[in-house]
Amino acid sequence: MRPVPWNPPIELSSSEQQLAKRIRKAKLFLLLREIRHELFDEKFQEELASIFKDSSVGKCPVPLVSESAHPCRARERHDRVGISGNDQLN
Repeated sequence: MRPVPWNPPIELSSSEQQLAKRIRKAKLFLLLREIRHELFDEKFQEELASIFKDSSVGKCPVPLVSESAHPCRARERHDRVGISGNDQLN
């Protein structure tokens, strides 16, 4: 599934401006916030999206393993039901 293009606001919101005034040590994060619209331009976002393969929405990329394939889960089920491992084989 390819991500949709991200269009972040360019201007800092009022709460972001208040937070930016209080930042003392993490100036890099403030700089990245201020220039993120330049970093994530359309060309770069298209390049990032090309990394992802097209796939059906909602499909699990790895097939789920059945309960019987997991020895621990099968053992728990047999313990609940009262079946021993030897009984299952017969």
